[in-house]
Amino acid sequence: MSFDALSLAAVRDELEPLLTGARMQKLVFVDELSLAVEFFAPSVGRTAVLLSAHLEHGRVQRIGQLPARGVERDTPFSLLVRKHLRNARVISVSQPRLERVFELQCEQRDPPDRPYRVLLIVEAMGRRSNLVLVDADRTILDAARRAPPSRNARRPVLPHLPYAPPPPQHRLLPEALTPEALEEGPPAPLARRISDRVAGVSPVTAREIAFRATRSLDSVVGVSNLDQVVSLVRDFVSTNGWAPTVAYDDSGPLEYAPYELTHLEASGARLERFGSISDAMTAFYAAEPRRKGDPLAAERRALLPALERAIQSVSRRIAALEHQLTTSSSERDALRAAGDLILMHQSGIATGATEFEAIELDPLLTAVENAQAYFARYRKTREAEQRVPPLIEEARRSLEYLSELRTMVEVADQMDAVRALRREVAAATGTSRRKTERPSRSTPYRRIALDGYEALVGTSAEGNATVTFDLARPEDLWLHARGVPGAHVVLRGSPPSEVVERAAEVAASHSAARTSGAVEVDVTQRRYVKKIPGGPPGLVRYANERTLRVSPRTL
Repeated sequence: MSFDALSLAAVRDELEPLLTGARMQKLVFVDELSLAVEFFAPSVGRTAVLLSAHLEHGRVQRIGQLPARGVERDTPFSLLVRKHLRNARVISVSQPRLERVFELQCEQRDPPDRPYRVLLIVEAMGRRSNLVLVDADRTILDAARRAPPSRNARRPVLPHLPYAPPPPQHRLLPEALTPEALEEGPPAPLARRISDRVAGVSPVTAREIAFRATRSLDSVVGVSNLDQVVSLVRDFVSTNGWAPTVAYDDSGPLEYAPYELTHLEASGARLERFGSISDAMTAFYAAEPRRKGDPLAAERRALLPALERAIQSVSRRIAALEHQLTTSSSERDALRAAGDLILMHQSGIATGATEFEAIELDPLLTAVENAQAYFARYRKTREAEQRVPPLIEEARRSLEYLSELRTMVEVADQMDAVRALRREVAAATGTSRRKTERPSRSTPYRRIALDGYEALVGTSAEGNATVTFDLARPEDLWLHARGVPGAHVVLRGSPPSEVVERAAEVAASHSAARTSGAVEVDVTQRRYVKKIPGGPPGLVRYANERTLRVSPRTL
């Protein structure tokens, strides 16, 4: 599935005439990252829109009606959104070019009835998705997902900070694309060259362009048709003549797009055409989440609550430790200066004084004792600066491990994997295992054949450690979705680039980004993958990697 920049452009074209000048009447938080809004304009009537920053299903689309509220308690962000957006009038609807960012500029009135403007920004960008509310000066009022500098030094997202847009794509704009640019670099399929080099083009779109240019599902770069490829790229990103479709196979929907998915139709898929991209998305998402006859659904659901509680607990601990460290750093010098000042002027401080030079004093202590109390607090903050960072690092590793376990549970499709995960979840969360369950002798990994080559896929944290450090040879390729929890994939031998790409698709489909339209997957030799000393199973650090951008695909 692919909510990419072109899908958002089609949504923007659909919504702009419906929302411009409309008022936001009702606001419903479907979950903490998804807001549904009912708009009303006299010439249009009511229009319901979903604005979602869900990490897997983030999108913007027109919906038939407002869903029920999905959160029990209001958050500071939800309260602020209602304050600034309820009854606000939409001034404009926009999308930064070729980005998965949707901006809704609104005008509201304060209690004295003075107009002011706010901007709701929907960043539908997979694991980096967010809802951000900013003022007219683009200063952040709040966000659904706050990111302090300690978590994101390049782009912190906190109230009162200036809003920084997502970093630009390091790819060519369509008008700058040339046949020579497509020919550069090592050999690779044409579709991958297009998606790697052109901004705003997802792997699905790239495959469609390559197929239309070559009429081949396995197209490669050919000098004779590169001019046609460049022309098709420019047509795709500049068109407003949308033709939304959903491609189906026997198991359900495969993809949706604002254009006809002819490359999937040529491979045997059935296409259904829709009048708008929102209608296509509604049909896709209505069927996509259901796993009919899934015998492991209940087993997976039973493991997730304990993991979620543990993840929340560790997240709160990290926040508390970061706050303690920040407070200690800011107070340290002031505490020492206060102690020094009290000692310097101890003769002038009256017995029983409660304050001196804006410094609070304990009236039951002498001046010297008050100074010593400040020095003791100073030493405590200094010790905290040495003691807390290792605790934060340890907690972050625990959070990374728990997130890895959660992803492995969500993608588990075999009972052997579930049994292994039960043991690991019980050990990680302190919950008890089933007394009747016998220890499993099954391997915590899968073997997948890829065009004559073998890939090993970890199905648990222990399985990740097994395939990486027990089974892989130093020269084998090691793959992992970049920056998100997921399975370790080991590809044996010296496979060609198309097999490596298929292995990357496997790694993407076994990661937390498996429902994104495009996933970055790192590839390196196993020799460059190292265990984290003292870290939980499966957590590694690696170097000398190259990155592939692929669409998740289960094989």
